[in-house]
Amino acid sequence: MSMLIFYAILEILVHHGMASALSSTSPMASSLQILEGTQEVKNPRNQSDLLSLGRWAAADRAILGGPYTLYANLSQLTPLPTTVVSRRQWAWNLLNDVVRTKLSPVHEFGSGQTRLALPLWATWYNQDEFSLFFGRYLDSAQAFAQSLATDVNLKQKKFESLFGWLNSRWLNLPSLTQEIFFNRLAKLKSEVDVLGLAGPARILFSPEVFTHVSEQADDLMACLDRDSEIFAPCLPPEFPSGAAVMKFFWRRATVQTSVPYYDTSASALELLLKSPAVSQWQPTGFTGHAGQLPILKIRLPGGEEFQLLAFHIMVKASRHWVWASFWWSPKPDEDFGEDRPSSVSYPYNQYKMCAAFDFSQDTDPAGATNPTSGDRADLPVGGWPSLSAAQRVIQQHLPGSSWCSNPYLEEGPGNVATNCVGCHQYAGKNLTSEDVLKFDFQGRPQALKNSLTDYVWSARSGSVHFQNRIRSALDARFGTGGDRAFK
Repeated sequence: MSMLIFYAILEILVHHGMASALSSTSPMASSLQILEGTQEVKNPRNQSDLLSLGRWAAADRAILGGPYTLYANLSQLTPLPTTVVSRRQWAWNLLNDVVRTKLSPVHEFGSGQTRLALPLWATWYNQDEFSLFFGRYLDSAQAFAQSLATDVNLKQKKFESLFGWLNSRWLNLPSLTQEIFFNRLAKLKSEVDVLGLAGPARILFSPEVFTHVSEQADDLMACLDRDSEIFAPCLPPEFPSGAAVMKFFWRRATVQTSVPYYDTSASALELLLKSPAVSQWQPTGFTGHAGQLPILKIRLPGGEEFQLLAFHIMVKASRHWVWASFWWSPKPDEDFGEDRPSSVSYPYNQYKMCAAFDFSQDTDPAGATNPTSGDRADLPVGGWPSLSAAQRVIQQHLPGSSWCSNPYLEEGPGNVATNCVGCHQYAGKNLTSEDVLKFDFQGRPQALKNSLTDYVWSARSGSVHFQNRIRSALDARFGTGGDRAFK
């Protein structure tokens, strides 16, 4: 089913079943909007762990619509910057790209048209949707294979059809009655309600991730940890440019809840990085009641509220990906938030950021001596003094190495000194992050000539574990050990 048909069905359902569901006022101006007729009303944002919402799951995806691609024009990804200053600005721009608004399907209420302008990442898929997607991929594989010889555009049509099915299937489920659908819409009375449409996901994937893993399922199932001339032997030939993954750290918000915060200043890092192998993040203190803080917050249909304390973005912009990590702070404009451009809007401007583009920090030697262009230790004089000081401490203790450690996400001894890419190079191996941290230099340097699953741990580990989900789908269709030639 095409997305246009899907939207049309949804529009008809809403038009004939409900007169009004959304508030036309909101006290907060940020990245989520409700467009009602010619009126524009602003709200914050939304998120996507669909199946965890039980009886509301189908309604939430139906309201959200399908996912959007991060970069339709891949030329936006190149060339990548080489100095600290330019890399950090690139990462802030990446955040703006990920949170830019996309309109949901049209929903008619009375005489007005209402569309939710969702942050792009909120439309992405969760792990349970991969299980549905890959099952459908298997079921349709033979039919597509028979047409392959006569249709050179089959691959694109194949995945358009699969995504269309995944996005529209919710409308055909017996569990999605009109009563449930309209009741869900009626609960969207404020910005935090709208943000809760998809729930507090742990990990979200852009559509390109589903496409690539499905196409390379044979290789992933046959994955062996052995030498190979192929860079990503278990998911060849690497993920496509523009593929993206986001990881989130949510905390339930209650009246009694206070929020831990971390000091990432130069003086704090000086103490932590003196012993990088054993140091670990510890909260500096606790601040405020959860409901009173300037932070991204969502409310689920049952009334539960969650706050987003931290998140990672990884995007395939180079062989080693680009890694940007964000954490909430009561002092968001200091050190790793000091260079945040004014274009980053609320509530994202309440977060600090680190970024890693490679295993080492400098690829441009000129940056080491030219403070106007920025380098690993000499940021623009007078521009961002607290960021400059923090960066100098990092390079004093971790010379030549890139660094990116999120206080809320990088737990345990040694994780203060990590850089994302160093740990993820071991993805696909029978290792844990704790194992990697015991390696020399906490696993920061490049030690492998390839990465089994192209830096993506979710391929063979964790709650996502694409390999196990593929195995389950194959067993359900062919039986254990049955015929598995499905490509």
